[in-house]
Amino acid sequence: MASFYKSSAHFKRPFRPITPNTMLFRLVFFLVLAILLYKLARFIWGRPKNSRPAPSQNGHVHDELVKDPVCGVYLPKGQAKPLFLNNRTFYFCSEECRQRFSLEEHGKNA
Repeated sequence: MASFYKSSAHFKRPFRPITPNTMLFRLVFFLVLAILLYKLARFIWGRPKNSRPAPSQNGHVHDELVKDPVCGVYLPKGQAKPLFLNNRTFYFCSEECRQRFSLEEHGKNA
């Protein structure tokens, strides 16, 4: 029996140094594996349940969209810069668009 254990030494793998190509291959392999596992987990469980937008102050999730008359951008009413002119309210995306509109209106009225 003792001779059986002594003879099993020739089954050991010979030492092979790890080359830079082998290390690069392993790194790429594990990166691809990690990306695939991440995608699989996202597919199975989907997006987190808490990732809904927070409600605004009035309790509604979405704010009304208004259009900037100068550049045509749509933006939420709560983020817009209002201008009250001739009993009408105009909404703008920036102070620059608001000033440009007021200069154009003053030029039309003159």
